[in-house]
Amino acid sequence: QFSEVEEPVRRRVQTVSVAGGNLEQLETLRGFELLPPQVSFGVLKEGCTYVYSVLLKNIGIDSCRYKVKQPPPSTGLRVLYKPGP
Repeated sequence: QFSEVEEPVRRRVQTVSVAGGNLEQLETLRGFELLPPQVSFGVLKEGCTYVYSVLLKNIGIDSCRYKVKQPPPSTGLRVLYKPGP
């Protein structure tokens, strides 16, 4: 949705590090990185609590928006979100 609504009117960054770069190079400087990129809990025991922390890092040159969504209640999973560094 961001690409359709905000991309056409987005103010371009014109710092020395990105000025004159081609579009393909600039596209690699946008987005997020999730560390670790994948989490596997293996076999889980019912009634126990399992916790794994991940880091969502903005690796782009622009400010980006994101949403943290809770999985459906039927999965038994819950996402705990704490904003900040």
